[in-house]
Amino acid sequence: MRSRLSNYGGCSATALAFALLATPGVAAEKAREFNIAPGELGVALSTFARQANQEMMVPSTLVAGRRTAGVQGRLEPRAALLTLLKGTGLRPGSDRGSVLTLGRLQETSTDGPPPVSTGRANTSLLEKISYGQSAPTTQSSTEAPIDENLAPQVVEEVMVTGSRIVRDGYQAPTPTTVLGQEALDRRAPTNVADYINQLPQMGQPTSPRTTTLSAGTTGGGANLLNARNLGPTRTLVLLDGRRVVSAGLNSAVDINLLPTNLLQRVDIVTGGASAAYGSDAVAGVVNFVLDTKFTGFKGSASAGVTEQGDSETYTADLAFGAKFASGRGHVLLSANYFDGKGVESVMSRDWYQPGYRMIANPAWTATNGQPGRIVRNDIGYGRATPGGLITSGPLRGVMFGENAQVGQFTFGPIQSGDYQAGGTVEDIARIWPLLPPVKNWAAYGRASYELTDSITAVLEISRGGSDSSNWSSQYARMANINVSIDNPFIPTTVRQAMVANNLTGFTMGRLNYDLVTPGGHGGEAGYHRRQNRYLAALEGRFLETGKWSAYYQRGDSDVWYTRDNNPIVARYNQAIDVIANPIAGGVAGVAAGQPICRSQLSNATNGCVPLNIFGIGAPGIEAINWVLGVKEGLQARQDLDIQQDVWAVDAQYEPFSTWAGPVSIAAGFEYRKEQFKATADPLSLQSAWFTGNFSASRGDYNVKEVFAETLVPLIRDTPFFKSVDFNGAIRRTDYSTSGAVTTWKAGLTWEVNDDLRLRATRSRDIRAPNLSDLFAAGTAFQNTFVDASQPGGPTVSTYTISGGNPNLVPEVAKTWTAGLVYRPPLAAWLQRLGRLVQDRDRQRDRRHRRAAVDQPVLRLRRAAGSGVLRVHHSRARRPRHRRGDYLYRRRQRAEAGG
Repeated sequence: MRSRLSNYGGCSATALAFALLATPGVAAEKAREFNIAPGELGVALSTFARQANQEMMVPSTLVAGRRTAGVQGRLEPRAALLTLLKGTGLRPGSDRGSVLTLGRLQETSTDGPPPVSTGRANTSLLEKISYGQSAPTTQSSTEAPIDENLAPQVVEEVMVTGSRIVRDGYQAPTPTTVLGQEALDRRAPTNVADYINQLPQMGQPTSPRTTTLSAGTTGGGANLLNARNLGPTRTLVLLDGRRVVSAGLNSAVDINLLPTNLLQRVDIVTGGASAAYGSDAVAGVVNFVLDTKFTGFKGSASAGVTEQGDSETYTADLAFGAKFASGRGHVLLSANYFDGKGVESVMSRDWYQPGYRMIANPAWTATNGQPGRIVRNDIGYGRATPGGLITSGPLRGVMFGENAQVGQFTFGPIQSGDYQAGGTVEDIARIWPLLPPVKNWAAYGRASYELTDSITAVLEISRGGSDSSNWSSQYARMANINVSIDNPFIPTTVRQAMVANNLTGFTMGRLNYDLVTPGGHGGEAGYHRRQNRYLAALEGRFLETGKWSAYYQRGDSDVWYTRDNNPIVARYNQAIDVIANPIAGGVAGVAAGQPICRSQLSNATNGCVPLNIFGIGAPGIEAINWVLGVKEGLQARQDLDIQQDVWAVDAQYEPFSTWAGPVSIAAGFEYRKEQFKATADPLSLQSAWFTGNFSASRGDYNVKEVFAETLVPLIRDTPFFKSVDFNGAIRRTDYSTSGAVTTWKAGLTWEVNDDLRLRATRSRDIRAPNLSDLFAAGTAFQNTFVDASQPGGPTVSTYTISGGNPNLVPEVAKTWTAGLVYRPPLAAWLQRLGRLVQDRDRQRDRRHRRAAVDQPVLRLRRAAGSGVLRVHHSRARRPRHRRGDYLYRRRQRAEAGG
């Protein structure tokens, strides 16, 4: 069962689409009963498509203004169509897969008026919504040529159904925006998700651009869609109408891993759709429809770079499709690749303003009406610098720079926790990335074979991969490093000042930007995904209008998260506590007076390497490697093995018809199992790292679902009721963890006339708890924030403890939507505009009756030999020698009351 297309030329579409359950060759030429009244050709063709059970693609400009004498009686569909087109100057075109088109006769008939152009290109989606899509076939050499401008094309957005029922002429209460391949090609986004996220239906996305400083495991490096800004976990993503295994434990799908170079269309349902598609469709559904009937070979490659010479991007894709076994079989292969180098620092852009931030307002009180936070351009860190800053005692403000230089830090007048305004500006975002690097690729293969005339077997296999990284917060120590005077790394001038001030130590802060391996970044988070998908399906038809589908699908996501340049906290604390090796009782093999770790006096074999923290670039590479665990190959890492198994069967049938049209029903059953296993490195299990500290966990659940949907035409072709349709759906879902739940949908559409359509829907939708919600291991995070309610706005710490809860139940959403679509013909608008201007001219002419007055005139002319209404603006003068002018005579009649 599939979604169904019906396009009435509204919005950005300029075409009529008559979509129904289609079979090639005009509904297989079985005789049918036709009852099509004389009238407008567009309306008659819509009725023909319904009665012939035939999907058609016809640009609206082709049929505009044409009329037909209709057709009555029991005829074969092609004979009925020829009768319908008699005298219109049109003829049936080639079957584009299972879709019929129309074309002009070589010598256009003059029986009907030429079509009126809208002045826009013929851009119509006109694509069949189904699990397997039909690609255009090559035109037979025996057919008369068809105007190339009439070839079906893809529009950017068309409203189509969000229902599982395929049916002509039905506009679902839940609107769906469709993006065709041509629209995607014109925009040429480096990632399809980037284009989709620009639509008003979508909210703030999760993408590499929005996770530049993230250290979490949700969405890093992935492209996740967020319909209606309700979150990726409430947006159901499908591939050819089927679920896709998630990119992590939160059930969201990474668009980077889909075979997007074979996209025929993207359907975006906005509104609750749980009754039709199941859990997670609270905000909507995004269905990526592939061109599974593609034949031939295509490929593309591109490269790009910014004006600054960075952020290089490279893309390439290939696709191949061919038929075999005398056309009964079809094979399809594709691959696509993307490599984006990213931009390492915001400081590379001249629009970035260092120090431009918000800070707590020191003058704020709960009663004085001033803002709690103020904006300034001189805000930065106030308790640490990259090379170190003394924050206590008489030496407060001494900072350590490059090449062991000692300088003076100026403290600003506003101090707020770790930040200050005024004084020395140590910019907060100095090392922040602008765009992280990312690579992704996808390979896809599909084979189909017609076992019989009504049953087709399908096998699919795909594999995708993604590798990306970003850098989260650096291991900064804010005024909490205690330094003793016996540290031999202290610069001489500072030591002398300590002696002069009788100091035995001081407190310092350090941002530790240089605590990284060569070429690395602090807190570098790696996100790596490998996704496999296997599908075996049978699709078929039964009786005259029925069709069914059954499939098994297996999805595997192998995901691993890493944290590099991530200090082991205990090692850092040991490495900065440095003394000179004593002559007696020191570490054997180290010369007296040389730096050693204090901990080595009690454990000489602990491997500690002294770390110099006084100055930018002061830490030695051996000390860095020891603190980071590089030499031993230590790394914070978590491995996830996520599996999804789906068994499903569904069917659609039209059991009977009412006077308003055939009634359609759809029903199906689905069983789904989700499971995962997570492992982590030993140091993470001990919470030894600065960040990461992953946990081990595992869990699974299964879902059994049964659903039904119906479409009932209520009224058809009566005054003020061109059509009224009811669409209802119900789904019963049983979760192994929380029990059964029911979702439903009821919607009504009312087509008043060709210009106006009203719609409304009410639904009950759910989002079931995902694997992370149910089984994620408990974690604790320390967070800091500025408490503006306290004097001076100090930085305070909070602890957040989170984890899965197996007792969770599905959340419920009660959704209703109502709207209208108004699409008046462009020619009518122009005529009304012309009449308004002419009326204005007449009124002005009556007020100014002078012999030589220029009057603006808006003329609507039909260009010779075309159907284009052209608008001309001129100024007509009324001298005596032009009294025969048509426009003047019309004004005379108007003045006389004619």
